[in-house]
Amino acid sequence: MTETNAFSKFAEMMLHKDSEFIPKILKSIVTDEQADLLVSLPGTASQMAEKMNRDETAVDADLKRMFRMGLTFKKEKDGDTIWRAPAHLIQFHDATLVWPEATDKFINLWQQYMEKEWPHLAPQLTQFIPRPFTRVLPVNKSIDAGKAQVLAPDNVKELIKSADRIAVTKCTCRLTMKKCDAPVEVCLQINRGADYTLDRGSGRELTKDEALEVIEKAQ
Repeated sequence: MTETNAFSKFAEMMLHKDSEFIPKILKSIVTDEQADLLVSLPGTASQMAEKMNRDETAVDADLKRMFRMGLTFKKEKDGDTIWRAPAHLIQFHDATLVWPEATDKFINLWQQYMEKEWPHLAPQLTQFIPRPFTRVLPVNKSIDAGKAQVLAPDNVKELIKSADRIAVTKCTCRLTMKKCDAPVEVCLQINRGADYTLDRGSGRELTKDEALEVIEKAQ
């Protein structure tokens, strides 16, 4: 696969094939060979090495490096690690922006994308992905029940108290858009989300008391 095809194909995988910035964002952090590998997933390191005609050790190292970047995701099955690319644009955005080694240049490319291209794509995505990616959970504040379904587990503090593991990452919106002076390290992850965050090294583990303090500061 050629360089242009690999980066363009990735943009198409993210449902934005005409994007100017998605190929630039990807190209700023991976080699041409790694881009080819990324768009050829899913598979194990062994399967991908055979498919790409590459050394398995080198492929495994690339997959792990891209995992830390937020570009690959893994699942253990029958003793094997199966790797895949981001499922959609939001996953690509949220995972890569909290990459510990993310540079200002990389973050600025995302900012340009969100300001120039995302507003045009967002309405179109709702046709393909009707379920919202995120929900806003008010903390100790009332909401209009006529406009939202209120679920008891959505009480943030109760979720924190019942969690087995908690981590915190930077808020990707605040990190890129820089529209306020509010704290950046405020996005809480619990249980499997926390496991993923800590496995990548993209956040830090919190006690329940520390997590409750983050909630108080974020209000």
